Amino acid sequence: MFLKKILFIVLTVVTSINLIVFFALPVSAQGISAEMGKQLNAAAGSSGAGFDAPTDPRTIIANIIKIVLGLLGTIFLCLTLYAGYLWMTAAGNDEQVTTAKTLLTQATVGLAIILAANSIVYFVAKIAIAKPGPSTTDGLFITPKGPDSFNPSPY
Repeated sequence: MFLKKILFIVLTVVTSINLIVFFALPVSAQGISAEMGKQLNAAAGSSGAGFDAPTDPRTIIANIIKIVLGLLGTIFLCLTLYAGYLWMTAAGNDEQVTTAKTLLTQATVGLAIILAANSIVYFVAKIAIAKPGPSTTDGLFITPKGPDSFNPSPY
């Protein structure tokens, strides 16, 4: 009975907070004046804050892969929590402990694969999105200092 009462109170508080947060409307004390609009346009320029949809397919694919890898990381967290729950509730059952250990091992190997894939995607995206040019020194592309800066002879 006591547990049901606590559960009811917790659910009521969480529901109330959700209703307040999600249905609250923002209120501005002032509208944006013309001068503020001019200053914002001068700072952001024609590009704005850069929240437009990316138009480069390489950028879109890199973002999709990053999202998928993030979801896989979330799945790893859920598997780890589930394996920990199995282990803690085993109550001396060796078969359940073995299942939990196996699940933890497999989840850890999966995390290592996810981290390796994430670093590979980051590296490839950095190379694919970087644009070499005459003044580019970002990433892997380095502009030589001049025609005489390359010396093929080691002597």
